[in-house]
Amino acid sequence: MKRSGLSDFVVSKGALRFLPRNSKTAEAYAGSAVKLKVLVVLSISILLLSCHNNPVDSGGGFPVKAGPILFISDKSGSSQLYSMNEGGSNVQQLTSDSAFPILDAKWSPDGSKIAVVSLIGDEMTYPSFRDAIFIMNADGSNKYQLTKEWLDIYDSAWGMIEYGGAKNPVWSPDSKQIAYGRLMIPEALGNWDIFLINSDGTAERRVTETVHLVEGAYDWSGDGKSLIGVVGDYTDTQRLCVFDLQGVVLRSWGSTGEMWGVPVLSRTGNQIAFGIHANYVDDVFVMSLQDTDGSGRVSLTNGKYLYPRPVAYSTDDSKILLNVGYRNAEGYLHHEIVLMNSDGSAPKEITPFDADSADSEAASWRR
Repeated sequence: MKRSGLSDFVVSKGALRFLPRNSKTAEAYAGSAVKLKVLVVLSISILLLSCHNNPVDSGGGFPVKAGPILFISDKSGSSQLYSMNEGGSNVQQLTSDSAFPILDAKWSPDGSKIAVVSLIGDEMTYPSFRDAIFIMNADGSNKYQLTKEWLDIYDSAWGMIEYGGAKNPVWSPDSKQIAYGRLMIPEALGNWDIFLINSDGTAERRVTETVHLVEGAYDWSGDGKSLIGVVGDYTDTQRLCVFDLQGVVLRSWGSTGEMWGVPVLSRTGNQIAFGIHANYVDDVFVMSLQDTDGSGRVSLTNGKYLYPRPVAYSTDDSKILLNVGYRNAEGYLHHEIVLMNSDGSAPKEITPFDADSADSEAASWRR
């Protein structure tokens, strides 16, 4: 087996994106290595001189008990964490700190903790403004910062490599580890790698090591021995992959010209939901995890939604939670939360707030 140095992969776009990309292309930086090094040094200097950490609360907690579905909404004026029941009832606001916007949130499998992603640093000194993963108890208490906003890694081929930020936390089945993504600096290299860290912040390590590829983890296998994710580069192709915990690609699905992404495993572990962007159409599909080439996949959305993205299966695998997009009268992209049967029938929009006045996206569903 070789590491995921595959030559025909691309970063995903639109709803199937792994993580936000810098809009400048790699070509714009060609021949500018010296300038890039200067920019990185200046950015680090600015960070050391002017960044400030967002508050980390050693106690406290949510004002109410969190419901099973976590979602993020900007209804209050900034991105904050909310919860609701499976049918969209009992909506509760869990956080209200505009200095601590919530970008992502994931229940631990045992339901005892929540991993959230927020911003840290000074937003006036980009690129020092970075994402970090925080861990808190299920009631919001005892919040602590798990990942550093910057990380230096020694690479035998490249020397010291710097990574910034941390996104897309994914808990291991035993709730003891988290896989997540970091972006190599400078962003023009377009390299995302998968990292692992213990939930207490120890034993952080890089899992994938291929430069110029996007490699991201979205779920764990039920036995905790592998990760389900994506690999892509710049050729308008992205594939689903199964990685072992050393970064070796064990299996992959996808065809040239298609962007497969955001895979979510069923709770029983025998089915996978994922998105495909092909021929300017985005759809969510399901297939057996034993399907060797994806030929048995079945569409759940059939072109009905803009940028549909699976979030989670229900505990009994009978339903799937999705985020979907639409454009309002002004042309701005907004999101809605949809719950449907796992065969695609009986879709129900459960967005708790008026979608034209607030943007809301589901983040996690407690087991």
